[in-house]
Amino acid sequence: MKFPWRNKYANMPKGQRMKKLSTLLLLFLVYHNTFSAISTAYANELEDKLQTTLDRFITDNAEIPGVMVSIISEKRNLDWQGAAGVSDLKTQQAIKSEQTVRLASTTKTYIAAAILRLKEQDKLSLNKPISQYLPNDQVKILQDGGYNPDQITTRHLLTHTSGIWDHASSQHYLEAVISDTTHHWTRVEQLKFAMDKGQPYGKPEEFYHYSDTGYVLLGEIVERRSGKPLAVALRTLLKFDALNLNNTWLETLEPRPQSALNRAHQYMGDMDITEWNATMDLYGGGGLVATMPDLARFFQALFKGKVFDKNTSLAEMKTTILPEHGGIFYNKSGYGNYQYCMGLYASHYRGYTIYQHGGFWNTIGAYIPALDVSFAVAVTQQHANEKRKKLVEDMLDAVIGSVLEKK
Repeated sequence: MKFPWRNKYANMPKGQRMKKLSTLLLLFLVYHNTFSAISTAYANELEDKLQTTLDRFITDNAEIPGVMVSIISEKRNLDWQGAAGVSDLKTQQAIKSEQTVRLASTTKTYIAAAILRLKEQDKLSLNKPISQYLPNDQVKILQDGGYNPDQITTRHLLTHTSGIWDHASSQHYLEAVISDTTHHWTRVEQLKFAMDKGQPYGKPEEFYHYSDTGYVLLGEIVERRSGKPLAVALRTLLKFDALNLNNTWLETLEPRPQSALNRAHQYMGDMDITEWNATMDLYGGGGLVATMPDLARFFQALFKGKVFDKNTSLAEMKTTILPEHGGIFYNKSGYGNYQYCMGLYASHYRGYTIYQHGGFWNTIGAYIPALDVSFAVAVTQQHANEKRKKLVEDMLDAVIGSVLEKK
């Protein structure tokens, strides 16, 4: 290794050389300490802005009990979490930033990543028909419902282009859940519900339509191809222990971690859903419980090469199938503001690409590659979807503004 400064100072008397080097070292330390002080000042100012944004959000929206946020950036030495509001409307106990919540469909990012991890291990192909991976009884249920499992691939399920009707988004299913919130749903029962209440959207690749039913089938595939129960499979395939995801678990299918705080109460209008049977949203379409720091940490790890063993896996996760017809995330001229990939939405804000996924109970996990920023948000009122979107934009504005100020 060559050090150019050696030639410059090599012929100096030893005392003079040491004096010069000491001066350089002093200048470096002054610069480093000044830079660190500036960075700390920026970080403190940003954190104050973020907390003020949360406090104002709760003040301005009296119908929203609480909110929790975590924002992480290794590049910017940012690891912030905040909360505002209450955890329980009855007790009015203040909400804490490390309380857990049901993630609902944000779980789909984990399921998709697990499928791609199995692909890395040569345990499945995204292009083979799901009839090769599902048990015979589920193949028969699909066939009786008007589907051809020999033409539907794992890739179709991942990208919501399988044509399989979505049981979870139907009014029929919501009414069934509300009519008996203690009912224990099974995977097969949810699959049969989709066959009984709905019709295929179309042939594979003909339509994009979001489908929890498809991800319930992916949960089955994860179990069968890994040879492990879904909770164990996710924990091992996605390296929960190595990533210190100590407060993330699949509800009812594994024990709650001892370190986990009580779940914050989540609401749908006036209804407290905290004690509703978790199986209404389990098996792949949803089911995970986590803190916002854990969720932000997972998205950071996913995009920083700490989950997958191959670089090609993340690249594939960010691809999609462009169908002939689509829903709100597609237009005929190409990609719209949102596009579904594999367990991820690709969206854009202020010129930045954001990879994210949200859940029915108003959670969201996301990563912004250009900023190396991951964030997780939980708003504990399901009916406040649009307000949560505005909150996320306000917080992103604060983060982006801080980045621009430092340039």
